[in-house]
This record gives sequence, structure tokens and C-alpha cells, in this order.
Amino acid sequence: MAGMLSCNYNGWTDAPEDEREELDRCFPDVVRRPLARVLLHLLELAMGTLFLYLGGAKLLGLPAAVRLFHDIGWGQWFRYVTGVVELTGGLLLVVPRLAGASALLLMTVMMVATGIELFVLHRPPVAATACLCAHSIIAWNRRAHTRRLLAHRPPRPPRPVTEA
Repeated sequence: MAGMLSCNYNGWTDAPEDEREELDRCFPDVVRRPLARVLLHLLELAMGTLFLYLGGAKLLGLPAAVRLFHDIGWGQWFRYVTGVVELTGGLLLVVPRLAGASALLLMTVMMVATGIELFVLHRPPVAATACLCAHSIIAWNRRAHTRRLLAHRPPRPPRPVTEA
């Protein structure tokens, strides 16, 4: 991997074959192209900003948010829970090491939102589906960070052996 620094970051095409294999083994899912990396950061920043706004609007009780959760019919407690999750997800989305896990959390929120739009409010879930796609892109491109984050859990103690 000594020649790695001489490699330009245009898809590793100018690197020797063995060096490319080593890089792909070490960094299987890292975005390597500079433009793609910048676009990923911009997408994370845009989605983080959007969810900071959406979560804040729910927590502050803006009339549109109150009306939406009244129409859903689950009570205003659901608005507060959703606001906290969206606000937290938006904050974590701008931290590259936590962006993948945050995107997974917000993907779950958007799947629930899609279901509510379709089956409760009976309208097309255009915005929720677009956010779901954006979070999917972020989660996919940050999957190595998410794997590393989840790998640092303390090991579970072994189960006690019981004889029947």
C-alpha cells in the first residue's frame, strides 16, 4: 500500500491491481470519488437541517404540526416523541461517524410516516418517500461506520448452562 498516496482519487483506476484489491478490502464502502464525497456531505447536511426544522416545529407546537397529529388521531404525545426523534436524528446526521446510524433511525421514522400518509391520511407519501430514499443513500454510504459503531458494544455474558 506504499503507492496509495500517489493514487489520485478517481476510482482507483490508476492504482496497481494488488493495491486496488487491498484498498477495496480495507475500505469496501467508502465513497472514494471527491465529488461523490462532497455530494454525500451536502445530502447529510441538507437532511440534517431539514430534520432539525421538522423536529423543532413539532416540539414548538407550530399549528401545522399540531393539526397533522390531530388528523392522525394518536394524540399530541406522538408529536412530541416524533419531534425528539427527528431533532436527535437531524443533529446526529451531521456527524459523519454517526450519520449512518442516524439515517437508519430516520429511515424507520420515514417508513412509519409513509404508512401513516397512505393508510391513515389517505394521501400520497411523496415527501416521506423522498426522505426515505435520501436516508437510504446516506445509510448505505456510511455502513462501514455503522458496523464499526455497533461492533464496539460490550460482549454479552455467556448464558448459564441448565441441565434438564
